[in-house]
Amino acid sequence: MAWYFILFYISLIFFVIKFFITLIAGDIDFDVDFDGDIDFDLSSMFSFKGILHFILGFSSYLSIVAKLNTINDETYIFSTSDYIIGIGIGVIFTIGLFYLYKLMLKLNNYNLNNIDVTNYNCTILIKNGLIDIWNENKHGHSHIYSYTVLVNTEFGSQKLNVVSEKSDLPVGSTHKIRINEQGIYYI
Repeated sequence: MAWYFILFYISLIFFVIKFFITLIAGDIDFDVDFDGDIDFDLSSMFSFKGILHFILGFSSYLSIVAKLNTINDETYIFSTSDYIIGIGIGVIFTIGLFYLYKLMLKLNNYNLNNIDVTNYNCTILIKNGLIDIWNENKHGHSHIYSYTVLVNTEFGSQKLNVVSEKSDLPVGSTHKIRINEQGIYYI
C-alpha cells in the first residue's frame, strides 16, 4: 500500500475517533467562558486537531488523484502541481474546520445567568465561611454561612454561591436550593 493511502487511513481513523469522542463526551479541550467570548484563536489551527485536518485534506486529495489515475496496484508518481493543490486543499480543510468549530462554539454558548435553579439539587464544593449581614427582621446582625455549590441543569453544570444558616454542612453533601424574598439562593 502506498504512503498516501496509509496517511489518509490513519488521519481518517483519528478524525473519526475524535468526532465520536466529541459527540459522546463533548469537546473538552476548548476553554469556553460564559461571557460570550470564545477562547479559540488562530494558534488553535496549529494544534493536533488543526494538523489532523490539514493531513486529512492533503492525503484525501492525493489518494483520490492516485485512485483515479492508476489501473493496477502500482504507486502513483505525483507532479509538483499535485502536491501544491494537495497543500492548498489541506489548508482549506484547516481553515474551514476552524471556522466551523468557531461557529459551533458560538451556537453552544448558553447564558446561564438567567436560569432559575430553585428546587434543583446541588452538591457542596467549598465552604466559604461566615458572612456577617444586617437583618432588618431581627434588628441586628445575622450569622450566615456561604457555600460554593455545583448545580446540574439542562444546560450543563453550573457553580453557584449560596448561603445557609448552618455552619457545619459537609463538603460533598447534597441539598435542595431555595430562594428567599430578596432573591438570594439558600440551602
